[in-house]
Amino acid sequence: MLSIFRILITSISCIVAFSGISYSASSNELAIGDKCTPSDKNFKQVDQIVLKNFNNEDQGGEYYFLGQDFYLVLAPNTGRVVQGVYVVNTKTGGILQYGGFGYPNLNGIIKGKDGSVHFRISFSSMHEGHYWEAEQIIHLRYNQVIHCPYLIQQNISSMIGASEELESFCADPKNKKDPACSDKKEWGGKKFHLTDADIDHIINNKNSLSPDKSKKLWNAYRKAVKLHKKNKKVSKSNEINEILENAGIMNIIDSKPPGISQQQYIGILNDYAFFIYDYGFYGEGRNLLAIEILDKVITMSPNRKPAYLNMSQALERLVKYGATQYGDMPLDQETIEKAKELASTYLEKYKIMKSN
Repeated sequence: MLSIFRILITSISCIVAFSGISYSASSNELAIGDKCTPSDKNFKQVDQIVLKNFNNEDQGGEYYFLGQDFYLVLAPNTGRVVQGVYVVNTKTGGILQYGGFGYPNLNGIIKGKDGSVHFRISFSSMHEGHYWEAEQIIHLRYNQVIHCPYLIQQNISSMIGASEELESFCADPKNKKDPACSDKKEWGGKKFHLTDADIDHIINNKNSLSPDKSKKLWNAYRKAVKLHKKNKKVSKSNEINEILENAGIMNIIDSKPPGISQQQYIGILNDYAFFIYDYGFYGEGRNLLAIEILDKVITMSPNRKPAYLNMSQALERLVKYGATQYGDMPLDQETIEKAKELASTYLEKYKIMKSN
């Protein structure tokens, strides 16, 4: 149920400027993740949605089919609108900025041996003398609970720096306390968050950890739970999720690692799902990921009462934010209504279990 999105579907691909001009030519049957061409029957819709949102006829971007009514949009030249990666829903006309910002550059679309699709994208941005660079791998997954594709990103590398002018300015002792120099310690030096081996595991669905790394994750999990119990407001920050994700929790979502028992595995997944929907992570696919994880937890442990309450709450958040700028995907009303019904069903199940 938690397998990476494997479905192949009839689609057409596309790489064009967002000019709104010239929709022509032939069509092909291509897999999810391929580029879209103006011959796609939905291409004109995507183009018009983008034009309406950005109000700029020279975007120079690319569209990629994600399945159903969803398209990935790389938007480098957006004028006053933030550059970055967007998702369009041709059924609703909705458009949503996906996590990350800056000038996007597609470094490759990688397909795993199981047919899974991964976008490798780098971003760069400059603001008030500071520059920011990052590379991400974005996985295309499928949520079986509400039957919707969605995206999950993981950082491969990141770097923060400053222009020569700003560096010179901050080198002057009298400017030491200037707000522009407050993050000086972080300037320069690329940070790597994923190794080549990590990326290979992600792409080829070998998401597991060595016994040593499993132990590290278990210790990180215990630390996260202790931190949450000590101060529940901490979960509203990113601290707990960073502890778990830096320890490799994303590598165990699809399979139990060695060195961790089945009950420990279920507990880790359940609590991680709670942390990510409780914090929000809106716009980064984490709420849909939480629902997917909780579905797996309930399948593995159908008598686990908290999982039903957690599922209900995660679905309620999807209902609240699913069609807004804070959503994971620009969902249609039919999907949102379905999520609302499911939220009530899981809550009722929790109440019955609790009363018995």
